Amino acid sequence: MTFIALVVVNSCGEKEESNSYEVAYVTAVDAPTSVKVNEPVNINVSFEVRNGCGMFEKFEETKDGQLITLEVKASYKDGMCTQAIKTITADYTFTPREKGDYQIRFKSSPTAFKTVDLPVD
Repeated sequence: MTFIALVVVNSCGEKEESNSYEVAYVTAVDAPTSVKVNEPVNINVSFEVRNGCGMFEKFEETKDGQLITLEVKASYKDGMCTQAIKTITADYTFTPREKGDYQIRFKSSPTAFKTVDLPVD
């Protein structure tokens, strides 16, 4: 008689979640009218995500002197999501290191930006 053993391994650990990332376009920016050198300032940035699983991931920043260009990256969990488009607000913290007139641009479409002119004393 031949005996064959079948071993089934069942993982009881947490399922690793998979996320996808994409640019989320900015719909509104609330910033102060001026700031002081070396003083952190929060800029409230609102953007839309395409479904209920969307959430803020990070800001991607490109600096060229006193011109700062920002893209919002949203993450989306795989799985069942509501199809409702929702608006999320995240704070971008900016700390100017020198005096001058800064321009901060937030990507609002593939080719357009919402721009904040920020004088620093």
